[in-house]
Amino acid sequence: MLIKNSDFSKSFEPIIFNDTEILILGSLPGKKSLELGEYYGHPRNRIWKIISHIKQCEIPKNYERKKEFLFKYNIGLWDVAHSAYRKDSLDSNIKKERPNDIESLLESHESIRV
Repeated sequence: MLIKNSDFSKSFEPIIFNDTEILILGSLPGKKSLELGEYYGHPRNRIWKIISHIKQCEIPKNYERKKEFLFKYNIGLWDVAHSAYRKDSLDSNIKKERPNDIESLLESHESIRV
């Protein structure tokens, strides 16, 4: 795979709250998520549907509501990779990744248990 500068991606800042108990870790935002500036922004992504089903509530309609939803249920989001090169949105195409400092995040948020 030829690596180009246009294939460089960076993760978003974590969505984390003082009372976050569950931290969901993704790999790296896909192209659509990066375009929208939203975690799991692609309409085919199922994470919002899955979490809503588990919590037995409606899927939040917009990104602000999704963040409120996460806050309500003490759920945080972040990515394992801080940055990497990826030609498209497939995780198998991630190259030269630099990890996020998950250990420090966990140390500074002792409420995270899952």
